[in-house]
Amino acid sequence: MSEIIMNKTMVKLLDKFNVSKISVKNIGLKINEIINIVKNNDCFILIIDENELVEYSNEFIFKQFGSFSAYEDYENHIHINDIMYYIGIKECIFFQTLEYGLIIKDIIKNKLEEIFPNDKFIIVLSCDETDKRNTILRFYKYREDEEELYDQDFINSFDICKNKAGYIIEKINWDK
Repeated sequence: MSEIIMNKTMVKLLDKFNVSKISVKNIGLKINEIINIVKNNDCFILIIDENELVEYSNEFIFKQFGSFSAYEDYENHIHINDIMYYIGIKECIFFQTLEYGLIIKDIIKNKLEEIFPNDKFIIVLSCDETDKRNTILRFYKYREDEEELYDQDFINSFDICKNKAGYIIEKINWDK
């Protein structure tokens, strides 16, 4: 079971959302083929190219990032526009990147639930309507002994910023 929270900006964006004419099934299949999630030491890392995986010591992770969650949040940060370019879609408008982001979020959610059913995860999809390159997806494992990086107060703060950003946070396997 999952729990979803959003800020007002994302709710407004989704209200304006208009499903495009893309073939969602074909896009989803292509994306599903290229996305892998691996457990590397005590961290869960999203990889698209097997050559991307770099192993760091726990000492390095804590020195650079302060926690496993912060490291995963950094490493698992993907720009939706980059993924679409990788699978052959060279040009996207903003609402397409949001649509693709929602598709990719669900693919990652399904992979996490299937591969790691006993672990809790937090997936974050954020977007800035002013720049399609700013539709970003990231995830990290929830650990009780580490600070949760995103919460309702944090994402609500983006509703009042000059450059508003929409956020969806989905908590995976929260019933475990």
